Amino acid sequence: MPRSVLFFGSDEFSVACCSHLLAARNAARAVASLEVVTPPDCKRTRIPQVPLTRFATENGLKLHQAPPKSLAGWQPVEPFVFYKDLHDRLAVLGADELLKTIEDIDQGTVNGILQDGAEATRAPKIDRSMTIIRWSEMTAEQVFRLHRALGYKIPLTTTFRGKRTQLLSLENPLLPEHQPPSDLAAAASSAPPGSLRFHRASGTLFARCADLSWIRASALRVEGKRELGPVDFANGYQLASGEPPAATATLYAFDQLPPSILKL
Repeated sequence: MPRSVLFFGSDEFSVACCSHLLAARNAARAVASLEVVTPPDCKRTRIPQVPLTRFATENGLKLHQAPPKSLAGWQPVEPFVFYKDLHDRLAVLGADELLKTIEDIDQGTVNGILQDGAEATRAPKIDRSMTIIRWSEMTAEQVFRLHRALGYKIPLTTTFRGKRTQLLSLENPLLPEHQPPSDLAAAASSAPPGSLRFHRASGTLFARCADLSWIRASALRVEGKRELGPVDFANGYQLASGEPPAATATLYAFDQLPPSILKL
């Protein structure tokens, strides 16, 4: 027998689940009626901005207000997975599990397991200051890990020639194909953290990190400018290939400025 569902949520992850429930309701499968519950701050304006509020409004679903709820679960995470990929996969998985639970309730086969709240761990709220790259402290692997976790929502940030700069796309430094060419690495072996090196023959751009490691940048955006690839960035800011002269070395590096300078 189809059930009446009261769905709690707010973000795009919730929209993916709710859309599955709506489709099930429209197909008369497991769901007889569907209403949506969003946190109080999701209904402050006449034009809803929160994804689930907007989705419910567009599809004529009844909205309710209530304090936000949370659920916890376990899902293995593969090496080098990005936030966006995991977000989309878990959204679909959550929707499928939700429908299965509703059907199990109807069949009397559901077996709920009470979770121990004392064992729950909560991640800190993401702050823009977390995206600042500290070149002298972070290895290339650490920079890439931060990029995978936060870059889709908030690009990693540094400064270049006094301007705030976002690194929009970074390559995995643990893969051989994303290591600097041997001639560039040899020429820049003594470069300090934050140094930029452009390899014109391959059209690649690298930044020096802590522990003598390098990370390859595929897309950047300097404050007030459009997104640029390595070649356009090097041409636009006149970066010579290889090791720059000592007199201009600071023009070939991300600035080593304290986080407060960025005014995030």
